[in-house]
Amino acid sequence: MILKYAPIDRWKKKVNLSLLEVISQIVIIGFLLYINNEVGAVLVYAAIFTIGISIFRVFYYINMPQRDYVRIYEEYMMLHRGVMDPRRKIAYEDISKLSKVKGVFSIGIEGDDNEEIYPDQLSEADFNFLKKELEYKTELRVIEREEEEVV
Repeated sequence: MILKYAPIDRWKKKVNLSLLEVISQIVIIGFLLYINNEVGAVLVYAAIFTIGISIFRVFYYINMPQRDYVRIYEEYMMLHRGVMDPRRKIAYEDISKLSKVKGVFSIGIEGDDNEEIYPDQLSEADFNFLKKELEYKTELRVIEREEEEVV
């Protein structure tokens, strides 16, 4: 089973901000050309680099609703963790705790840190399915709290 990112407004805002970065870099270079009739090579290379990163971010965030956030298999699950991080493979037998605190779903893994899933990035139906599936496969109950307890 594959659970995709929800088509939320956050992705549109990030696309718009990235496009604004591209436009602002082009305007700055145009302004410097207008004022000085030339632009230093270092500034041009820096602008091209930032424009390239911003264009990459535009395409990355535009395609977020098509990306798999969670992949559920028979023996394990895989989580998408971002551009630079590889997917995280979590075997169900290694899961020691399931909890939801302040809108963050945390999966405790034996001998390792927790892995976090953000429910607001999934549709409500997908998140409820994920919770039920994890409870079934791990035979653990999800502990839900409004605030994390300090021990």
